[in-house]
Amino acid sequence: MPLPAAAVQAALTKGGGRCWYCGLPLVAASADFTIDHVIPRNRGGTDLSGNLVPACRTCNTLKGTGTIEELREKLAARAGRVQPPPGLIAVARRDGRRETPRRMEPRDLYEFHFERAGLKP
Repeated sequence: MPLPAAAVQAALTKGGGRCWYCGLPLVAASADFTIDHVIPRNRGGTDLSGNLVPACRTCNTLKGTGTIEELREKLAARAGRVQPPPGLIAVARRDGRRETPRRMEPRDLYEFHFERAGLKP
């Protein structure tokens, strides 16, 4: 069942017109714009606005029916083999310091756009 237009617009506004995960600018009518359920419906997530965020097709496809932490783990597992979506920033927490690594390694974390921007679902 399609989401109401008001819910779609609210999600886009909540994300500041950007993908929740990589920060790619989104336009509601574009083919790259999707709505993601933070908690997937198959895991008890709802269609309420607090669970809906804007996402580019690439990030939403990568996340699939997983959680945000599962997406982070999936990206880390693919480090060095597959290029992450543009805008995702790898964050290495080494020796208590936070730095952007030159090359992703499986132990590195990804910092998503919503985290950098201080947004909450």
